[in-house]
Parts: sequence; structure tokens; C-alpha cells
Amino acid sequence: MTKQDKPDAEQQGDALTPEAVAAMRELGYSAQQIEAERQAAERIRAAGGFTNWVKMNEAARIASEARGYPVEPESFAVAQHQNAADELAEIAGQENLGMPPAMWAYCFGMEHVERNTGPGYPVLTPSQKYTLRTVVEGQVMRAFEAQADTLPLRQAPSGLQWPKGQHLPPKWREGMYLTKAELRAWAAGHCPDLLGSALLAEPAQSAPAGKAATIAGPGTAAPEWQAKAREIADEIHKRHLSMDIQGTLDKYAEKVAAELRKRGIAGPRGEWLSANTVKRDALQGAQWWQKRRLK
Repeated sequence: MTKQDKPDAEQQGDALTPEAVAAMRELGYSAQQIEAERQAAERIRAAGGFTNWVKMNEAARIASEARGYPVEPESFAVAQHQNAADELAEIAGQENLGMPPAMWAYCFGMEHVERNTGPGYPVLTPSQKYTLRTVVEGQVMRAFEAQADTLPLRQAPSGLQWPKGQHLPPKWREGMYLTKAELRAWAAGHCPDLLGSALLAEPAQSAPAGKAATIAGPGTAAPEWQAKAREIADEIHKRHLSMDIQGTLDKYAEKVAAELRKRGIAGPRGEWLSANTVKRDALQGAQWWQKRRLK
């Protein structure tokens, strides 16, 4: 494609507006400099905005330092979650998952906060929640560090296990990773308290009983949670009808998921249920949405 028949910026959805390009030219930018700025703007737009781009760059910086080779920001994606409970529910539902030890510790800490600040627990300020999470995170990392030579650590990007007997690199906590299945097996023999976490629950099984006080918390596994979700949705919908308003399916799913957590009702593995799970498995289509009374 020649310069003459190349579409203009607006036609091809250029990340740089014509005004921005004109301003650069006035400031003396060369064609090469403008093209470099255009490519940078395209990367930011592809990331979903500047905030996401900053997060991806920070993740790439940490990974690059830990692994010893350059990792591009595009290797990471910023997950969009309504809240911490939705994020944890997504992690709990992914069996084929691997994360660095430091990230596992962070998630265990985050789960501890979510599981132990519901009904019957004191209301914590954001600062207190942060403190509680970091304390649990530190305790989990100490358990990892004390038995680091037994951890089934894998190397990125090859996926090969770290050779037993070899000294671990200084930044193994961030630069290597543990798969969920292998971490679960390791915990069974070296740190069984972690098996109380819904994050390590066996697929389609409830989290082990009696472990809730340490990590998993007070969620009550409910194999028939879908019926309870629809019952809650009916209650909310009835209130809406009395006020002559209509909510969207997504909004109903968010409200129902929040109410399930408030009542301490969890999924079959003891995990908190995300809005997406509630929508998919209990409310959408003929399950509830198409059957609701509109008047």
C-alpha cells in the first residue's frame, strides 16, 4: 500500500487523532518519531487504556527481573472483576492454572479476608483488610520458603520442573510457578492446612470439612445453590415490580451473587459464586430470565 492510497487516521481507527499528529509536526517531530508514537498509542489502546498498560508493564518488569530475560507487557492481560470474590471464584474454577508462589500466597491471603469478613464476623475497614491479607500472605510464603526444596516449581516459559538439588535462583518466588494440581498434591504432604482453601478444592468436590478456620472460611457448600439463587432473584424482581423498574440480567446476577455471599451460601466446592457463574448456571435463558413475571 502506497502512502497515497493509505486510509486516513479516522478511517482506520488510528490511535493518534489527526490533531495529535498535527501538533507533533508543529513541534518538529520527524515521520519516524510520529510513527513510533503511533505504535506506542496502539499498544496502550490494545491494552484497554493507560491504567491497564501501566499494570501490564509492571507485571512484565517483575517477570523480566525474576526470569532473567525480557518479557513483553503483551504477555499479560488485566483481568476485569467486579470484586475480590469474583476473582477468587474464577481462580477456584480453573483447574488448569499455574501461578508464582508469591501470587498463590497473595490469593490465599485475599481468600482469607473474603471468607472471614462475612456474617458473624466483625466489619473491617479497608486498612484492616489489607493488614489481614498481608499477614496471611506472609505466613503462607514462610511455609513455602521453609520447604522450598520440596516445592514442585516449574520454569517459565519452558514449563520444565526445576531440578531437585539445584540451588534456587534469588527471585524464584516471582519467576517460577506452581500448577494448581501439583500445589494441591504438595500441600497434602507438606502443608495440609492449605487444603481447606476453595482455591485448591478437587474438581467437582467440596472443600475438606474442618479446615475453614484457617483459610477457607465459613462458606456453606450448597449443591443445589441454583434453586436458592433463583429464589433470591425472585425476591429482588418482586421488589423491582413494586417500584415499576426492570433490571438487566447482568445486574440481577450481581445482586444475587452478593446476596449468596451475604447468606454464606457457596458452590459445590465451597467456593464463593461469581456473578458470571450465577448468570450462566442459574439465571440465564429458560432457567429464570425468560420465566420471570414482567407485570
